[in-house]
Amino acid sequence: MKFLFGSFALALLALSSACGVKTVKLKDTAEVAKVAPEKVEVFVDRKPARAYEEIAILQEQTGDFEDIVKGFKRRASQLGGDAIILRTMESKTQQKTTLILGKPVNYTESQNEMTAIVIQYTDAPKSEVKK
Repeated sequence: MKFLFGSFALALLALSSACGVKTVKLKDTAEVAKVAPEKVEVFVDRKPARAYEEIAILQEQTGDFEDIVKGFKRRASQLGGDAIILRTMESKTQQKTTLILGKPVNYTESQNEMTAIVIQYTDAPKSEVKK
């Protein structure tokens, strides 16, 4: 069931024609920033040790990886997320031809694509846990 829902969410991302970071909310949360974009944590190839819930899937297909991550952090902050987990990072190049003054000109088009999960922590940070 989780796989089916995830597939559906990714299909919605693919169908979205909006510019910028595409967002599919997995949970109805108030879009209130809890942390500033620069404080949103980024996890690559691992999940956080703290308990969390997934609240959205983000996808971006243009720009360099650093700019994409900055955009993800900005959007995660707007959604009330504490962190993002980067899921896929892919760089694609494609040979294309266009006509300039009636003559064919070949060029290479590059595109970066990245997908991330926005999460909210469901437990208190260790520094706030009272003993």
